[in-house]
Amino acid sequence: MAKAPKKVKVKETDIVKIASEKDLEKALGCIDDMNEDATYLSESPLSEVSDWISTGCYALNAIMSGSVYHAVPVGRITTFYGLQSTGKTLILNKIIANAMVNNGFKRAVYFDTETALDLAVAERLGCDPKRLKHVPVETIEDCKIQIITLLTRLIEAHAKGQVILAIDSLGNMNSAKEFTDVEKESQSGDMGLRAKALTSLMRMMTYRAAKAGCPVLCTNHIYENPGQLHPTMIKKQAGGLKPLYIASLLVQLSVTNQKTSDNKKAATSAMSDRVNGVNLKAITAKNRFIPPFIGVDDLEINFKTGLNKYKGLLDLATRYDLIDRTGSTYVMDGNKIGYAASFESSAEFWENGPLQKLDKLLQADLNYSNEKFTDLKAEVEAEVEAEENELEDVDIP
Repeated sequence: MAKAPKKVKVKETDIVKIASEKDLEKALGCIDDMNEDATYLSESPLSEVSDWISTGCYALNAIMSGSVYHAVPVGRITTFYGLQSTGKTLILNKIIANAMVNNGFKRAVYFDTETALDLAVAERLGCDPKRLKHVPVETIEDCKIQIITLLTRLIEAHAKGQVILAIDSLGNMNSAKEFTDVEKESQSGDMGLRAKALTSLMRMMTYRAAKAGCPVLCTNHIYENPGQLHPTMIKKQAGGLKPLYIASLLVQLSVTNQKTSDNKKAATSAMSDRVNGVNLKAITAKNRFIPPFIGVDDLEINFKTGLNKYKGLLDLATRYDLIDRTGSTYVMDGNKIGYAASFESSAEFWENGPLQKLDKLLQADLNYSNEKFTDLKAEVEAEVEAEENELEDVDIP
């Protein structure tokens, strides 16, 4: 006969107690004591972008944020990079102007490493030069000290969301060692110190920029390798790889010249008988807000009028079936709207309906979840059908 299992007396002190919510919060409170910014994600002011700034181009906005109205996240680092003459400085100036006029930013600070900031151009693009501080800098170390000191002062002054920063460009800044070597007439190599200094700058300003509600705009150059057998879609930036992983948004730009003969309606100078602007292509190489590697090919920068606000929208609208192409003409809601040249840059056409519908579809489609997309597309189609029914019910004399 099997023996009954021996009973073990369990002392009350041996019973493992489950911590109450109060005890758990008390334990976690040690982090709050050490870090004033520690909080639950649902209450964290740093975890969510409080505002967005437009680039002045709806299609460029769309690939950056998933909305035609938003582009640059406040409190984050955004970098535009490409070869020369891709409109990097022009785009920065336009974003700064929009931040001041539409988003309530009181000041802008422009760290200029190329002496690229021009008073007349900035004013023409809408910047207020009396509120735009121009800061020429030579070395990464000087730039870092000035930016970190400024961000710290803004945090201490509780001046959140009042200043926008720009660095134009990262690739043109030297390290302090390069100047020291020149003074010593030394020809020793860089040994990666420039890339390390640039990485330090990017790392140190990330947290402070978020806390100060300060958007940081950067430009950078890229390297082309003519001998590369299989050219990559995403090009290498100047300054090493590490800074690339710190920015929240990376937008790669490339251009082709727009010949005067190709667009006779575009504004042009009397002396420009060959080229009146550039056709701009943009692709997001990194994006923390919507899926990356989304591009738009049909943007336009005119040398006299700047970045075209509406170019690129037609391409997006056809992708989402808001507009259909039939041969060389286009159709919307069953009605012929004509050739592309007659409406693709028309404010009257886009602002009266298609733009808002396109924005809804973009936000649903690019929201890291396609669950809402089918329902929203059906909702937009229902709105169109309802509008058509209303028109049918109207008696036209």
